[in-house]
Amino acid sequence: MARGSLFCVLIAMTAAGCQTSSITGSTTGSQGPAQCPASSAREPDGTCICNLDYADCLDDAGEPFCTNAQLDNDNCGACGVVCLIGESCLGGIWGSAT
Repeated sequence: MARGSLFCVLIAMTAAGCQTSSITGSTTGSQGPAQCPASSAREPDGTCICNLDYADCLDDAGEPFCTNAQLDNDNCGACGVVCLIGESCLGGIWGSAT
């Protein structure tokens, strides 16, 4: 198996195992962020949880956001995995759009 293919399989397996995840990063004490990012909900304890099938990532400024890692070309399968030019993310694996 080619190294790139193995990487994609590992990323897909990792993403498939995660259904919800807690938002960390910019917080107000132990209660989580002052405002939960889009595609998330606040838990009773104050933490923010990404919606089902979304991953929690940090932007360049260190602020948390939720993304659909199954379709996001900039976070394909996991945070920070960027699709190559001319390729797109489908099911958390990047490949040709043809």
